[in-house]
Amino acid sequence: MKIGGVKIRIAEKAHDGIFYWIPKPDGTWDHDILLFHGDQSGESQTHVALWRRSTLNKLIRAWCCAEVAKEQLRNAYRGIPRGRVFKLPDGTWQIRIGIEFLDGDISVIDKICEEFGLVALRSNGLVTSHMWDHENCVDADVKKLEKAGVEWR
Repeated sequence: MKIGGVKIRIAEKAHDGIFYWIPKPDGTWDHDILLFHGDQSGESQTHVALWRRSTLNKLIRAWCCAEVAKEQLRNAYRGIPRGRVFKLPDGTWQIRIGIEFLDGDISVIDKICEEFGLVALRSNGLVTSHMWDHENCVDADVKKLEKAGVEWR
């Protein structure tokens, strides 16, 4: 592949997609990732859909929240760190994250690059990460999670 006149050998298949970083009670983090294949779009490819399909269940299991919390938290999808990965028209890739990721822990970006097949591209300077307001947590959703016993901030 040639990008900007430079021949790049890509070892893995890079993917667009979305992700959540799921806090655990012991202070560690899990993640939930949806890779897009080809030209996928639509309602099944949103953070809301991923939250309802699997992220919420992982969060409830990690925190041993009562199953009743599931309905209360159904719409609290902006309460934990999230982001998206996509390819720009110039062939470079961008990781967009909320402000909650800006704690100086570069291993989060490393892990995202691994999961989305961006390691080789990143080592060649073809992946950037940016804070994007759309991916920030929303206080009302964080408070819903806290009320259910999920306190991660």
